[in-house]
Amino acid sequence: VNPGVAVPTAKVFGALQKRGGLGDAPMDFDLSSAGALLAYLKTTRNDLEVPAETVAPVIREVLGELSRMPGIGLARMSGSGATCFGLFVDEHAAGMAAIALEHSHPDWWIKPAVLGG
Repeated sequence: VNPGVAVPTAKVFGALQKRGGLGDAPMDFDLSSAGALLAYLKTTRNDLEVPAETVAPVIREVLGELSRMPGIGLARMSGSGATCFGLFVDEHAAGMAAIALEHSHPDWWIKPAVLGG
């Protein structure tokens, strides 16, 4: 999901005060399943999210909307913003979320996709 706003990378990095995106993430982790990957990702964070939200507060709205969708496993901002993504429990939940978001935010770019194969 991209809300269609420009987020200059230099401004985001200029507002960065705290680093350490792995958070409390263990350094040895199991990625043998989608559930294991999701559990690991929940222990990490994107350090650029807070400064990007100061540059473009709509990012907070996008993440909030994604987080409220049925079947969401994780909602995060990608890179330095403004694109955000949601990892859903299944393809149906992702598709339904895309439809709901397209209805409530027709000006946002929304694209459901399937990871892996």
